[in-house]
Amino acid sequence: MVKKHYSKGISIFMLAIVYAVALGWGYIVFGFAVSAMPELWALLVADVVATVIVWGFGIVFENVSVYDPYWSVAPPA
Repeated sequence: MVKKHYSKGISIFMLAIVYAVALGWGYIVFGFAVSAMPELWALLVADVVATVIVWGFGIVFENVSVYDPYWSVAPPA
């Protein structure tokens, strides 16, 4: 299978969209989960959801490097 190659600017824009979607869904899930469980558990659930979203986009784009920035951004946050 031939992979598409995008310019650096387009690639960064696509990553920004992926991470915005993951952050948005994580925030939504946290909002619902925090009413049903302690905050730390709700945070874990939201993080798992965001992780799965980022990982899923990596599979869709056939590029596991989509997940790489998550390791440097998510842990401090």
